[in-house]
Amino acid sequence: YEIASRLSYFLWDSMPDEILFEAAAAGELQTPEQVESQARRLLEDDRARDMVVHFHEQLLETDMVLGISPARRVYGPSFGLAPEPPLDTTGDEVWPSVLSPIRRSLQAETQLFIERTVFDGAGTLRALLTDNHGYVSAATQELYGDSVTVLPGPTVSVTHGYIAASGGQTQTITLYPAEFSSEERAGLLTLPSVLAIGAYPVHPAPILRGKRILERLICQELGTPPPSAEAGAPPDSELANATNRERTEIATSPPECVGCHTTLNPPGFAFEHYDSMGRYRTEDNDLPVDASGTFGVLGGEVFTFEDGIELSHQLSESARVHDCYALRWTRYATGVHIDIDAPEIAPLLSGFRSKDKVRELLIAIATSELFRYRPLGVTP
Repeated sequence: YEIASRLSYFLWDSMPDEILFEAAAAGELQTPEQVESQARRLLEDDRARDMVVHFHEQLLETDMVLGISPARRVYGPSFGLAPEPPLDTTGDEVWPSVLSPIRRSLQAETQLFIERTVFDGAGTLRALLTDNHGYVSAATQELYGDSVTVLPGPTVSVTHGYIAASGGQTQTITLYPAEFSSEERAGLLTLPSVLAIGAYPVHPAPILRGKRILERLICQELGTPPPSAEAGAPPDSELANATNRERTEIATSPPECVGCHTTLNPPGFAFEHYDSMGRYRTEDNDLPVDASGTFGVLGGEVFTFEDGIELSHQLSESARVHDCYALRWTRYATGVHIDIDAPEIAPLLSGFRSKDKVRELLIAIATSELFRYRPLGVTP
């Protein structure tokens, strides 16, 4: 019964069903083969799709997209609004009413991309980091511009509630399958949701974007920044007289900053082609965007790239990224903080590097001794 519960809460985020309880009662969850049979059955259920989406939302913190607040004075005109609301305040509720469906659409687009890539697409980490297919709605069309091609196929409708003019409202968003330019979009890291949560109201935040990649995808912990770090960040003002990259480089150039920012800045700079709402751009403050860079990570890998597309493809082939992803899943499944170099996790990491199949990784975790047995001295 412990195996039944552990398996169900791993793959469904819910209690076992009748079939799983019957298997437990019959003693049919004792061998790896028996567990594998049930795990494969559970992965065919829609609840497994929800769980996989939930894992990735935790991994990249994309649910934070519901709280993004890009500045109206900068982005409002792109949606037909004046930079500032009328002085009589009658237009104060307009910008939030524009942002609400954008936020919800970005969340849904991310969820659908993850679900369809893992279960209906290639099913690999490489595809999650490089595929240029996804979904778009009327609310987010402006963010993708002319580079998006709506494809034939079933649409998806999402209904959400929001507050407008101090009253509750509901709205239904229709999402269309789409293909994006391979020169502008490549997988998770170029989704507007991921880019928007790594930004301030006016400018992108390359340090936050770089930190998310290093910590979440490469498993390289950076430690706590010094107390003065936030105060030293470049002002988030539309009156800046240089590019975002140039101002960030200046702010992180002091000797006490360089040690960390030599590694931290480049993966963030790779995505300078995207503004605070995740729109692709070629210029910043009327100057050409420079998204090139190089950085090394633990394990000895070095990434050298011209932009975020190239970096995303390099990350998709990285052994360290594959190991980190498999480690994150193993911690999620077991609830145990296992180190990436722990010998007991080595078979799971090497297996995923060779196969790169997300669902097969989940099966491998479920049938492993790490999952099926509790280490000596560890209480439940």
